[in-house]
Amino acid sequence: MFKTLQGGDWDLPDRLFRAYDSAANDVRGDVRELIPEFYTCPEFLENNANLDFGVQQNTGERIHDVKLPPWAREDPLWFIVLNRRALESSFVSESLPAWIDLIWGVKQRDPESLNVFHPLSYEGSIDLDSITDELEREATVGIIHNFGQTPRKLFTAPHPERLNHGLTTLPVGVLHGVEEDPHLLVQGSRCFRDLGEDNAVRELCLDIIGEKIIPCPEGMLCAPFHPHEQIEWRPGGTELRLVVDNKIVQVIENAFCICAAFADSSNLITGSTDYTVRLWKMSRSSSAATAIVLSHIMRVHTDEVICITTSRTWSIIVSGSGDGSAALWDLNRGTYIRSIWHGDGGESNMVNLVSINESTGYIATCSRLKLCLHTINGRQMAVLDLTTTPSFSPLVPTITAMAFHEREYSHLGVLATGGPDGSIVLRTWTADGTPEGEKAQWEFVTIKTLKVRMVNRGIARPPCVTALKFLGETLIHGTSSGFGLRLAHAALKRGDRVIATAKSLEKLQDLLITRVHPSLRDNLRTLQLDVTEGDIALKAKVEEAATIWGQIDVLVNNAAEVSPFNIRVLLVAPGSFRTEGIYNQTYHTSNPITANGPLREASMTKFEILAEASKGDPAKAMEAVIDIVRGEGIAKGRPWPELLILGEDAERDVRHKCNKVLKALDEWKDVTRGVNLD
Repeated sequence: MFKTLQGGDWDLPDRLFRAYDSAANDVRGDVRELIPEFYTCPEFLENNANLDFGVQQNTGERIHDVKLPPWAREDPLWFIVLNRRALESSFVSESLPAWIDLIWGVKQRDPESLNVFHPLSYEGSIDLDSITDELEREATVGIIHNFGQTPRKLFTAPHPERLNHGLTTLPVGVLHGVEEDPHLLVQGSRCFRDLGEDNAVRELCLDIIGEKIIPCPEGMLCAPFHPHEQIEWRPGGTELRLVVDNKIVQVIENAFCICAAFADSSNLITGSTDYTVRLWKMSRSSSAATAIVLSHIMRVHTDEVICITTSRTWSIIVSGSGDGSAALWDLNRGTYIRSIWHGDGGESNMVNLVSINESTGYIATCSRLKLCLHTINGRQMAVLDLTTTPSFSPLVPTITAMAFHEREYSHLGVLATGGPDGSIVLRTWTADGTPEGEKAQWEFVTIKTLKVRMVNRGIARPPCVTALKFLGETLIHGTSSGFGLRLAHAALKRGDRVIATAKSLEKLQDLLITRVHPSLRDNLRTLQLDVTEGDIALKAKVEEAATIWGQIDVLVNNAAEVSPFNIRVLLVAPGSFRTEGIYNQTYHTSNPITANGPLREASMTKFEILAEASKGDPAKAMEAVIDIVRGEGIAKGRPWPELLILGEDAERDVRHKCNKVLKALDEWKDVTRGVNLD
């Protein structure tokens, strides 16, 4: 457009926008309106393409990057950030009425306000159809195109002042914010959903219709605006399944899915073990069932795609891979844009987490060695060397989850990261600490560190943070832990050798490093196991497990009756224990049965108080199980119990049940005994 306006070429060098200082101080020539890029995109100030704009006549200087004022510290990004900060400042907010009066209001044509523009720029100032001379008509049209058009006058009275309540940095109607009051961010006393002991929360999906957060385990993702639709896959498998109302309606072979993300309700992106990124379309209609259709297969990675995220606002996809790169893709065209590199691949450099800031387009990428922040165009902002952090370990990721704090405008900017030790760190990024006279130096700055508090107050080690999501000024996190962890830890303390299994390798690594004392780790081995893999795969896993220690003496599982095979079975029936929020389930009270009202209310009241009222200590329970298996401690000299009741409430319930059964037997023994053959 610019070259078209100038006759197909760049304008004369001395007329080009070459220095911010000249445009800011000299306003005699014309009106200079700042385009949106002045507040969002630092790249437009740099001549990265090395275009030849010529040289200035008076100095002979070649026109290249735009020269910035001293306060920008030679950094276009810092210039953009401070420019936007000024635009969003209280001073500008308070001056908005005066600006509205000048542009749309009563002072639009007021000479005393020094606010008069070219006469042809005002609406209705000239009738082009009345100009009969063709040359004059073309000249008039050219002037209008050059000077633009003044907006239509909308107001005839001075615009009222803006009503400001509270801090101006907060969104309207919000009294407290994460950025303004980080000390007010504390963990709630209850968890809102529990997926079960071996199901770590991998994604937190917003259900706008139900106004709630849906936690998703590994291998499952809910569709936006359609929470009854889920995408499912099995890590290491090849199938991608579409589930609607808990029924599988479509199975796609050879998808090789390992991670997935929704851009919106109609666009699904998956990352694959075959190194590709796939873009799918969700097809919905009243006459046909919901279906998934493959749209694009995108290739650039040279290793498995480990993580993926996407933004409809910015129309981009970001995929992290084991090759050490994060690739940026065009969501609309399904094409490759550029890559952000963490290294040459390997376990330490693989990009295992990616996130996009919806308000700025900033991209956060994370590997085991560093946390990086880039602009949407791949310009590096800040890098954090994770090897310098206190929680760094070469064996497990230091950061296991991350999410941006989202606002329409954020004066600070916050990135929350979760760790395998239950920590949640709030960080911002800034160049405020740059020494005077030096070029801007960006860095991450820690705002606050939180520690996930366990529902069971007797447990010292919190769970691994596996998912994070900001919902307004609320931070929601997902974790993983349960009875199995305590049992493994108790066995290791007794000197037993343990093989811990789970569907998620990340959870096993968390168990190995963050939950077990270093002196006990020699007796712990881990094995990935998914009981839905099928008989052949399970048999191979069993054989692999048997070779680790040479034999298996005790199996902890949902046991069946195997006593004929000389295998002793201990059936453990626990009551209510303070594990990680298992009693804080979501209640579904839609379409209630009126007659069940009293029972429903009583049950809800019971479960509301159960978490805090539970007396059971899961650590003590697992110690008791180990005693019985080994014939030690409380079990020494006592016979093997086929059934172990744990907890006073469990004992009470069992005795009540047994008494009811005995009473029924006594009352109906004549019927019970009277049905034999004559």
